[in-house]
Amino acid sequence: MQPIPLAELSLFKRQFHQLSGYNLENYKNVQMDRRLQEYMQAARCETLQAFFDYLRDRPAEVRRFLDELSINVSEFFRNPERFQELRQKILPELLSKRSRLRIWSAGCSVGAEIFSLVMLMEHLGIADQCHFVASDIDREAVEQARSGIFLPDLLHNVNKTDISTFFEPCSLNNRHDAYCFKPQWRQKVHFIHHDLLQDDYPGNFDLIACRNVMIYFTREAKHRVYQHFYQSLREGGVLFVGGAEQLIQAQEIGYNRLSSYFYQRQKLGRV
Repeated sequence: MQPIPLAELSLFKRQFHQLSGYNLENYKNVQMDRRLQEYMQAARCETLQAFFDYLRDRPAEVRRFLDELSINVSEFFRNPERFQELRQKILPELLSKRSRLRIWSAGCSVGAEIFSLVMLMEHLGIADQCHFVASDIDREAVEQARSGIFLPDLLHNVNKTDISTFFEPCSLNNRHDAYCFKPQWRQKVHFIHHDLLQDDYPGNFDLIACRNVMIYFTREAKHRVYQHFYQSLREGGVLFVGGAEQLIQAQEIGYNRLSSYFYQRQKLGRV
């Protein structure tokens, strides 16, 4: 497909903003173009104006379209070496200051990340002392995460002992090889719908994980979100990001770079 002309894309963004109150300028044009064309094809709309008219006449589709902008790709212990770094280096320092941690998975998708963190905290013997929050802009993903049901291809980084400890067999979409995160662990997580670009942020967190979420945001939108995360962290709290999301202006915001994936809100008295 040919790229959507910039003038048409800009007009659509303005019209959509008036229709929904949602500012699409926070998304990169190249990503927006691809998602728009996919949705236009599914809606059988040949022009962007026809697609806007389609959305205007179908309020429920506006929400579905916004949900489509989030990419729900996830798996348990994605990039296992990063979770090893978290367990061996980051968490011991956090736990040296307090025994109860507040943990937020921002952009939690279907829940694999936050449940990975629950398992990790249980391995450390502190899951009962932690408060877990998970959020996503995609309401369907949040509901799926609440259900705790996963197909086996998302669990290839989970060992057999942990599967038997934390999961029980179940069915999903006529497949009988699925697994359900057990209720006693699942109920530890508070799931919420949250838009990183528009909503107020919860606060007082020791660890915020936001991985592979903002690669579709503009540079300005990313900077704003990282500033909000900074305010949401306690002094000394840590932000856990994805491999393609290193903070370029970390020090300017106030973060101390611990590694390419972990950034700490600077402690009082540090420059």
